[in-house]
Amino acid sequence: MNEPGGMSTGEVGGILAVVTPLLLAIGAGVQWLFRFRATAARTRTAKLDAWHKELAEREEKFEAARARFEEKVESRLQRLERENYALRQAFNLVRPRLHQLSPTDPTLALADQILAQAFPIEPEVPPDIRETLDKIK
Repeated sequence: MNEPGGMSTGEVGGILAVVTPLLLAIGAGVQWLFRFRATAARTRTAKLDAWHKELAEREEKFEAARARFEEKVESRLQRLERENYALRQAFNLVRPRLHQLSPTDPTLALADQILAQAFPIEPEVPPDIRETLDKIK
């Protein structure tokens, strides 16, 4: 029965009939939203993992190439240092002979000057030998 100012059973049933599907729809929407967020997070995580893996592979390749280049440069440097040392020693041996052969030859003097600039006397040469070498010039 209907009390004055109250609701009838039919009205309550009608309200429940409208509210229940709305609440179910809202619940389904919230559930979809949570699933969507979780899926997006998994997708984002998968993309980030793939990107990190790609970066690690690229860094590994770069480091390998850098190491090969460094080995190549070191090898060339050692070879050039040996060649430079041999040329320096040969020049130091030949220099006095060239001066003895033709002390007034301008070409030999220029060659001596160029080679002296390229291969200066090493600092570890004792002073008395350096004086002797300077006198030979």
